[in-house]
Amino acid sequence: MCAGAATTAVYPSTGGDEVAFILSDSGSRIVFAEDDTQIAKLRAQRDHLPDLLRVVTFDGEADGEWVLSLEDLQALGAKHLVENPTAVDEAVAAVQPEHLATLIYTSGTTGRPKGVELPHRCWTYIGAGAEAIDILSRNDLQYLWLPLSHSFAKMLEAVQLQIGFAPPSTAASTRSWTTSQ
Repeated sequence: MCAGAATTAVYPSTGGDEVAFILSDSGSRIVFAEDDTQIAKLRAQRDHLPDLLRVVTFDGEADGEWVLSLEDLQALGAKHLVENPTAVDEAVAAVQPEHLATLIYTSGTTGRPKGVELPHRCWTYIGAGAEAIDILSRNDLQYLWLPLSHSFAKMLEAVQLQIGFAPPSTAASTRSWTTSQ
């Protein structure tokens, strides 16, 4: 998000046709794919993804061209920073509150999924609001069991960015959270 890119996500269980629809509808240009199972969905739909320039994989097989490993991406970033040492500061400075930050797609239970556009100010507001009502502190540990394609998971991520992350040596707080079905 600091690079000025907008994010969107799909559930790992989403089928190839639906993945292609979301990626095409959102205009996605880069995809981060966990493994070869997810890469296979993309390869099968590649003809329907004209805007998709690259796939970056965490644990899948990279081909060095369309599919890059995370290490390949890190090397490209390091090279770019050597050639453009102020690139990060410039990218962060260019991001404005009204710029698109996230597209979260509906479940599609009433037809094709629809992308809900959320600007950066949405996430900073949520983070500041959570901090103001003191529902989490810097010492709370967060165990995120939802995928980042879920709006509540994205909200928890924004809150943690606002209040800070627990230092590695800090024990979990005694606060407990429960959910009910």
